[in-house]
Amino acid sequence: MKFPKTLVIGGIRNKWSIMKTKTLKPYAFDVSEPIFKSCCRVYVNMTMDDMITRIKLKFPGFNFKKVVNEDAGAYFFWFYYKPTEQNFPVLWVRKFNWSLAEQAIFIHELLHFIFYEARHKAILKSEEFFCYMLEYYVRECWRKLKKLY
Repeated sequence: MKFPKTLVIGGIRNKWSIMKTKTLKPYAFDVSEPIFKSCCRVYVNMTMDDMITRIKLKFPGFNFKKVVNEDAGAYFFWFYYKPTEQNFPVLWVRKFNWSLAEQAIFIHELLHFIFYEARHKAILKSEEFFCYMLEYYVRECWRKLKKLY
């Protein structure tokens, strides 16, 4: 059986030969959703320490205690920033290179974010809210992550 040189997974075109040789570059971006006015900061392809350093540059006084082993590879958390009196949701994925496992881990962490938003906005019983948010955030994150490859 021959595998095609280009394979489409989840609507995203992947070139396997490039994926194997390309260096993973650290990337951070914001994703905002207009209807429920939610947003999340996403960090990929960096260690947790690198992510924390970047957050500290943007938010002086940020204090974070690691509560997860970095071997987990991904983590969702939020922090309260006193000067602006706002909560900031953060999604971190140590390595993202479009493998199915990495996509599944990314979506797993996105679901943690969506549950956080549902609790924060008191929308716990709306199935449509969860479906819409998952679809929106996966689409927007994939669109931004495609810029890496």
